[in-house]
Amino acid sequence: VILIIFNMKNKSTKKRRIFYNLNLHICFLIFVTKEYLHLIEQEIDIIKPKVIILFGNQVSSIVLGQKISVSTVRKQPFIKNINGTNYTFYSVYYPVGNGHFNIDKSIEDIKWIIKEEINRHYEQKTAKTDCNLE
Repeated sequence: VILIIFNMKNKSTKKRRIFYNLNLHICFLIFVTKEYLHLIEQEIDIIKPKVIILFGNQVSSIVLGQKISVSTVRKQPFIKNINGTNYTFYSVYYPVGNGHFNIDKSIEDIKWIIKEEINRHYEQKTAKTDCNLE
């Protein structure tokens, strides 16, 4: 399960909206702020995603609690503990608006993240199986 968090600017509504589609959980958040971070963390704790993708510097900085520049942390996992569970976060370029100039990097990073995380989980399962065979 992958959770994607990003800001969706919509002047006509300020309601928080969530869209669920199969194993891909996309969290549409209008105005991600520190004030609502605890709600985002509650949602993460309920969904329990294997990977969380944060679009853009602003969302990444707020959720991870540190200054993030996507250009310097591409493909770098961040581990954050929420209610006793460690979650893996990745920051990628926000691929719309001015970010459309980096859409190719966004796509590249997301493909890489999915491949890496699938491999990592496969290796963990294989290691557990190998231990049980000994």
